[in-house]
Amino acid sequence: MPHEKRRIWLCLCIVVSLTLLGFFSVRTLRAASEPIQVVRVSYAGLSGFQLPLWILKEQGLDKKHGLDVQIILVRGGTMSVQALMAGSTQLAHVGGDVTVGAALRGGDIVTVAASLNRLVYSLVSSPRIRTAADLRGKRVGIVRFGGMNEWVATLELQALGLEARDVTFLQAGNVAERMVSLEKGLIDASVFSYPELVKIKRMGYRVLVDVANLRASFPTSTIAVRRDYLQKNRAIVKNFLKSYSESIHAIRTQRATATRVLSQQTRLTDTDMLGQTYDFFARNMEAIPRASLKGIENVLTELAKGEDVKKVAVKDLVENSLLDELEREGFFTRLR
Repeated sequence: MPHEKRRIWLCLCIVVSLTLLGFFSVRTLRAASEPIQVVRVSYAGLSGFQLPLWILKEQGLDKKHGLDVQIILVRGGTMSVQALMAGSTQLAHVGGDVTVGAALRGGDIVTVAASLNRLVYSLVSSPRIRTAADLRGKRVGIVRFGGMNEWVATLELQALGLEARDVTFLQAGNVAERMVSLEKGLIDASVFSYPELVKIKRMGYRVLVDVANLRASFPTSTIAVRRDYLQKNRAIVKNFLKSYSESIHAIRTQRATATRVLSQQTRLTDTDMLGQTYDFFARNMEAIPRASLKGIENVLTELAKGEDVKKVAVKDLVENSLLDELEREGFFTRLR
């Protein structure tokens, strides 16, 4: 009798094991048969802002969620949004000021995430500019008109009691070009973030408005998508946000990996600059990358003062429901 019971239990175990094996084999085959979805994402420069995209690719987090994310460098946020609206890309990793501006001009575009919801630039001038009054009538270099640089510079001028009309904005190119222009005296001031901010301080330039003292809510680094693409491909966008969120978690918890990737992508070898850049961005990136409604509102309030812009409510510019779903499903809890 005991032998008979053992045989019965053994048969039951075999049946259960084969059932489970079949279940997982079917799931594996189904997953393997599902096509990898290609998603093209534009980004606008080579700095710490882009770490989530770089880490995402470095660690294969896109493949983990059934995507092939192709990141494409498009110089300047304005051009990045133009590529998005034209359908050349599916997502844009840009400043929220550009996406809000596009929406105000009638673009059917919405923000689905934001890794940085605060200002990250300092206003830096040549040593001969000692006070705000000294900056009046001087030349402030920006990347291009209508971009984040101009917007941030305007806000920081206001922090000094000045307005945009009190200076002359000049299109002075990317970070390296603006640093050269400042050194040659072609411009008198510009805005810089990490890692260049570390270098430019060493060179003796004056920080008129320090990013460390700026707590204003501002959508510095966001993920934007066309609303029609989101409606038709919600699952793809949601899977991208999974990859993106996991990447931010890796940045916040894996210093050595993040600094190595930052060095590779920016070709920066100065360990102090790398360390300060990592510390700043890791400290300020959102664990759950929701776009701040207050930050979007701040941009909207300023841009809506312009002429020929449509009336848009803040809630119509942000779509946080995908991240809300992920939180309810316990996705972020599992990352901890």
